[in-house]
Amino acid sequence: MGAGASASQVREHVEGLGNAYQPYGTTMEDNGVDGALVEELAHDDRAGVNATFDDLGITNKLHRRKLLQAARAQHGVQPDRPRSGSSIGSVEGPAIAVAEDLLADAAAAVAQAAPAVAAATPAVAAATPAVAGGAPAAPPAP
Repeated sequence: MGAGASASQVREHVEGLGNAYQPYGTTMEDNGVDGALVEELAHDDRAGVNATFDDLGITNKLHRRKLLQAARAQHGVQPDRPRSGSSIGSVEGPAIAVAEDLLADAAAAVAQAAPAVAAATPAVAAATPAVAGGAPAAPPAP
């Protein structure tokens, strides 16, 4: 699929990546994503790529990465280099970016859940000995 590919050819190529990518193929065709736009995307920076995926409603970071890898492979663009300052070591390119994005998402989820966990902890601590058949636990210090 080159820069002259039609939107329907782009859809077919994207759907060929697997069942999980079929909705993206349809979305891309509906939005007129053709080979020229895919070539531009393959050469775009991370912010431009993310903005395009946001516009298309593609939120899954692993799917974004695979779609970008496919676009870059079609147009001979080298993969991302590891982010500077990464402590992951020998892992290169897209894998490090995906891992860092997933870690950031996990940290945000933990931070969001922390207040609910903290609020539930005294009740769980009080109920645990009773469930296990032991003596009630002392209430947590204020």
